[in-house]
Amino acid sequence: GEADLRTPLTKFKGENIEALFSNPGGEPGYVRTIQQLKQLNFHPAVYTAYIPASPTALTALGAEAEGKIFSDIQPLDSILSEKGRN
Repeated sequence: GEADLRTPLTKFKGENIEALFSNPGGEPGYVRTIQQLKQLNFHPAVYTAYIPASPTALTALGAEAEGKIFSDIQPLDSILSEKGRN
């Protein structure tokens, strides 16, 4: 099922946190987290890895995808030597 994160997010909002690290495990969880933050009118800095760069997340969130801070890796072909690729 879909996780409803509004209860913990409401608690965090009440505690005036400034940042949130999201590790949802996939695009659906990340998109749901960002959408629920918007529903709660709660705008902490959001940190995560990989998922915000995915076409699925970018399409689902549109303008809401802007300003999220994340790490990503370069495609392996761009960092491996010819020897490493074989």
